[in-house]
Amino acid sequence: SLAEIKAALASLRYDGGTDLRLIDPLIAEAASAEHGPPCSAAVLVSDGLDNLKAVPKLSGPGTAELPVHVALPPDGGNSNLAVLRWIARQLGTACAPLKEPDELAALVCGDKMQVLLTRLQTDLHDNLAAFEDDAFQTCPDFRLSHVAVPTDADGALRVSGVCALSGAHDAPSALRLTICRGGQRVDIDLPVPPPPVDGSEGSLGRLLEVQHALLALRELKAAFWDPKQVTELATATVCDAGIASEFSSLILLSQPEQFCDNEIICPADHPAHGRWLALVAERSKTKAEREEAAANVSRAKLHGLVKQLAGRYKEMSEAAVPGWGKAVSQGGLGKGGMRRSAGAGRGGGGG
Repeated sequence: SLAEIKAALASLRYDGGTDLRLIDPLIAEAASAEHGPPCSAAVLVSDGLDNLKAVPKLSGPGTAELPVHVALPPDGGNSNLAVLRWIARQLGTACAPLKEPDELAALVCGDKMQVLLTRLQTDLHDNLAAFEDDAFQTCPDFRLSHVAVPTDADGALRVSGVCALSGAHDAPSALRLTICRGGQRVDIDLPVPPPPVDGSEGSLGRLLEVQHALLALRELKAAFWDPKQVTELATATVCDAGIASEFSSLILLSQPEQFCDNEIICPADHPAHGRWLALVAERSKTKAEREEAAANVSRAKLHGLVKQLAGRYKEMSEAAVPGWGKAVSQGGLGKGGMRRSAGAGRGGGGG
């Protein structure tokens, strides 16, 4: 009952620290029948902020059997939503915001069942060369035996992929999507049209490239909990696709100096290509001189700062303290002068 839940939560001891690694033994205990019937569902309520910057392994007993629904704190609060979404993704379960308790309760009790894509396969799933090909990528990853990708708000489900046309294996010709809703499961087979042989994909090819990059960004945010990793991988993804995002920005380059300053190769068909080549050759001759000049400026700045701090320290250490070592009768404070003065002040104020 609700009263029993509140009493159990109130009896828990909280020392102010959070250790997310305890989630693993808690899941194992909740899914075990050693001390009674196992739990049919669990709810994780946390801010996701681990004091030791650790995360659970989520690979122990019970992680594949026990549905663990994650309650998300409000956006903008002191929480790590990336870790909480990553936990839900790794466990293959759903998450819902705490500000919508009815939705969370419906997920836990089974009144509302999410539609999830739980696996993506291609007709090359038995091809070892395709499995090891880094250029063959899908969103979500076809190499994973289980994923949990929810549908969009409008009920749509989007997948994407890229592969090299000249490689050790053929391009995939079919996809199989496994969709689950509660206890229901269905496999959907979709054909993949062959790529145009003359390379005339035009604007459609660019749209597909951008779409794949956006889906890859979504997968990165869900598959990685470390924001530094996400930023590094996402920046590389959007830069390869040539799109502006929260991880990148577009730069309009027209002058050869702009290409050199940003260390970007000027395309051969660009009007400034010839001048850029000449500027690169000129700067390569004076590169050592410019690096030495920059180093001298840095050393001079550092020397000036250290010299200033050293001078201030010397003044403080050599400055004479008025009345130092003298008795109170001679104008000094003495050993208890400060205490007596403070006590006298307090006594006068109290009177």
